[in-house]
Amino acid sequence: MVSRQDVLHLPKLIRPYLMMMGSLLVLNLGMGFLMSRLFHIQLRESMLTLPPAGATEMALIAAGLGVESANLVVLQLCRLVGVMVLFPHIFRAIVLLCA
Repeated sequence: MVSRQDVLHLPKLIRPYLMMMGSLLVLNLGMGFLMSRLFHIQLRESMLTLPPAGATEMALIAAGLGVESANLVVLQLCRLVGVMVLFPHIFRAIVLLCA
């Protein structure tokens, strides 16, 4: 349940929210451009691979934009496997460094 205090604290969250959304936008645009150049794929295809949204949503958007969805699904799967393989090691290294 949202209380009055929660609503009063919302203005304090605007700056962190804008910083997070701005950095996400810059990182996605930069990585999409880099990925399209390195792997010689369409820029639209590389941009649809990177957002943190699910593969289902990106496949629907790709269908609307005319991007080949088979390539998009393979790239989404590679991203998912990469995250599942790399993140535990990254988190373990962070915990060991902080301990």
